[in-house]
Amino acid sequence: MDSSVVIDGHSVVFSQCLLLEDKKIAVVSFWVEDWLCKLGFSFEPDESNQQDVKVTVETDRLHFKFGWTNGIGTAFTAPYEFAKSPSGRKLILLVYHHKIGPTNRLDVQVVLGAQA
Repeated sequence: MDSSVVIDGHSVVFSQCLLLEDKKIAVVSFWVEDWLCKLGFSFEPDESNQQDVKVTVETDRLHFKFGWTNGIGTAFTAPYEFAKSPSGRKLILLVYHHKIGPTNRLDVQVVLGAQA
């Protein structure tokens, strides 16, 4: 796969801004080499206000459930490796979030690690 965006040797294979209300689910899919990768995202804050992220394996996707509610902004503090491509390269997820009123804005970027 050739990417038109490369950051520090990592090809950007998916980049999108998602606007979601709490408890709504977004499912995205994109090709990495010859594999169709599917990821799900939702915001499900609870009363404990833990601000955590739960990752579950669904039937057809990896699903990220965010407990984030911060209007100023929240992000992964480090790149999150969630899979390997068919050729063994790391798939890395980067996210940034903030909330305005009932709407969560989630900026998602998936990068493919450099060739080993």
